[in-house]
Amino acid sequence: MKVKEIPEEAVLVQDSQDRLALLEAVGKRELMDEYPTLFALVGDGEILRVWGCRSFVPYLKAPVEEVYP
Repeated sequence: MKVKEIPEEAVLVQDSQDRLALLEAVGKRELMDEYPTLFALVGDGEILRVWGCRSFVPYLKAPVEEVYP
C-alpha cells in the first residue's frame, strides 16, 4: 500500500510524543523507532486503523504498512 491510498480522513502523526501515545494505545510501543510517520483512522472516539511509513517525509508513492489492527 502507498501513502496516496490511505483514506483522506486519516490523521498524520509525526510528533514523537503523539506517535508514542498512539502506539501505546494500540499496544505497539515496540514500533516507535521503526516508523517516524504514522497515519491513524479514528471513528467514534476509537482508533480503527494505523499505518506506518518508514520515511519522515511521506511522499505519495512511499510505501506504508498496516500497524493496527
